[in-house]
Amino acid sequence: MNDSGIPPMNMPDRDDKNMAVLAHLLPLSGFMVPGLNIAIPLVIWLMKRKKSLYIEHHARESLNFQITVTLLATLWIILKLMLVIATGSSDHHCGSGVHGQGSHEGRQW
Repeated sequence: MNDSGIPPMNMPDRDDKNMAVLAHLLPLSGFMVPGLNIAIPLVIWLMKRKKSLYIEHHARESLNFQITVTLLATLWIILKLMLVIATGSSDHHCGSGVHGQGSHEGRQW
């Protein structure tokens, strides 16, 4: 340990770098299977955090980012639903042209 109390980080080898890249890229699979965006970096962090400070750092950063994005997306969906419910949105207000056809006497516009 150095004076700041942080253990020195050795140069990462190729496997460490590959695992760090996977910690950042594999959460993209969360678009297809919800929850994987958090589960994958969490598993990598739990399994590899004692092996390498480099992997531990990148997996933790990826996990923090994914948790933040998930919370913000959830908040956005909740606020959007509240807005839709509060405004009483319904289909009879959209001018699709279907509801008023009788008043045009069948003419094409």
